[in-house]
Amino acid sequence: MSNNTLFMVIGISGAMVVAIFVIAYLSHKGINILNILEEIKSAVTTAKTYTEAAETLTTGKTREILQSADAFEKLALQGVRYAEQMLLSQQIKDDPDGSKRKAAALDYIYAQLQLHGVKVDDNVKLIANGIVENTVLSDKTIDEINKKIDDLINTKVAALQSQVDSLTNTNNKLAAENQSVNEKLANIIAQTK
Repeated sequence: MSNNTLFMVIGISGAMVVAIFVIAYLSHKGINILNILEEIKSAVTTAKTYTEAAETLTTGKTREILQSADAFEKLALQGVRYAEQMLLSQQIKDDPDGSKRKAAALDYIYAQLQLHGVKVDDNVKLIANGIVENTVLSDKTIDEINKKIDDLINTKVAALQSQVDSLTNTNNKLAAENQSVNEKLANIIAQTK
């Protein structure tokens, strides 16, 4: 039962981490995400409430596991933010699949754990990798974000191209009318002489 609880907490935590990563990425691309932030705020509040409720209802080892999971979740969020900052500051370049950000986030997590006296063994690496790989930096999520951004760009480009075509047509009509008016004006001036 305690493994199920741990996986639930990790799953909920992972969902929150994904939401934060997507917001940072979309914000970096210039997409207005105010409505998305409100929805995520509601989800985070609900998940936090469930985690806190689970912590208060449990005792002993289960409570320790939930508290450890909470600390690990916060550390994972810091690692992901660190990796995202490295991308934004151009310290990580050309990372369409997220593998470089994943490596940076994992390195950050491992360094922080070691700094606090936690031995980074295969189990810790598996948990950290699972959180980062499956929830934060999954290729599917990044591909979906890239596709949505490409679609948005293509839509904007098509709209702008339509405006350019319309303005070009209007400009051509006005140029023809201007030439006609100039010819009529030249005829009137020639007749008055």
